Amino acid sequence: MSKYAKRMKTMEKPANIIKGLFSSMIDPDVISFGGGAIARECLPVDIVREITSDIMTVEGRGYEILS
Repeated sequence: MSKYAKRMKTMEKPANIIKGLFSSMIDPDVISFGGGAIARECLPVDIVREITSDIMTVEGRGYEILS
């Protein structure tokens, strides 16, 4: 076994913990504070979409922002 593989063995337990946190985050009935995620409905998607649209449609600003 290579050195890299041996070092990665020490990451097995922390990786499983993180994997467990993220798997609970996809459950719509669970709000996981441990994973640092908020409920999707709390995210201001419509507001961000409107602001982004306004910024991108100002003459020439879209190219400036993306470059």
